[in-house]
Formats: sequence, C-alpha cells, structure tokens
Amino acid sequence: MLGYVSFASACVWLAARPSADSLWPALPALALAVTVLRSAPAALLSRAAPASSQGEALGALDAANSLGRVIAPLLIGCLFSSAGQRAALGACALLTLVGLGAL
Repeated sequence: MLGYVSFASACVWLAARPSADSLWPALPALALAVTVLRSAPAALLSRAAPASSQGEALGALDAANSLGRVIAPLLIGCLFSSAGQRAALGACALLTLVGLGAL
C-alpha cells in the first residue's frame, strides 16, 4: 500500500508543478514506490498461491508485468502528446489509486 500511495503522491506533485525543479522533491517518493512495487506483487502472490501452482502464478505475473511495461509507456506517451504532462501524470496517479482499490 505504501508503494501505491508514494507513487500516486509523486505523480500528483509533478502534475501540479510541471517543471524540472519539481522532480527533485518527488524522487524520494518515486524511489520508495519502485522499491516496494517491484517486489511486493511477487511476494503476495507466492503467499496466496498453493505450492503446486506457484510457478504458474509467478509466470503469469511476469507476463502481465512485461505486457504492462510495453503498453503503459505507449498509452501514457500518447496521452502526454495529446493532452500534456498534467493529464499524463494525473492519469498515472488515478490508475495507481484504482490499482490500490483493487487490492
């Protein structure tokens, strides 16, 4: 949960202050978010999945992560080009909070 809140907060901060100088205060929150969000899904999934299907579950998670790493930048890049930085970062924050709600 901490990673989601940290990432959403950094996105809101950067959307509200679209300048290079605003990136420096947001970096600690982004670093915390990356650290937590990269490891937490696999840990939670390995605890939830039965031992006999952990490999399958972790493989599906890895496939979903790979797909997300391809699609998300394309979609956010299109949004950035068409609607601007604030809309793109706002969408990132909103989608992050939707993901938090899904947990």
